[in-house]
Amino acid sequence: MMKRSAILGFALAAILSLGVLAGNPAAADVFRSQWANPNAGQDAARDGVRSGRLMSLDAVLRKVQAQVPGRLLDAELQDGGSPVYRIKMLSPDGGVVHVTADARNGQILRVQGR
Repeated sequence: MMKRSAILGFALAAILSLGVLAGNPAAADVFRSQWANPNAGQDAARDGVRSGRLMSLDAVLRKVQAQVPGRLLDAELQDGGSPVYRIKMLSPDGGVVHVTADARNGQILRVQGR
């Protein structure tokens, strides 16, 4: 169990960090942009697919799983200059395979951990 002084220390640190953010609007904006919308990546992916700019994750996964067997562990869209899906899979032998696929056409760009 945590001692009362440790709990008070954590509370004080939290209060001070909020004060720093309140006094620095730029820092507060960075904080808000990262935490205000935890679904921002999903929203960007959905908008990209709806506009026809990106392939859906399902379509890309079908292409990937045809070449890299395994079970999906995680996937995320990184929508920067060249949008890519970063996909993590569990291979049949129990290893973790990282796949990078072009989000526009589903082409596999990189496979690590085979």
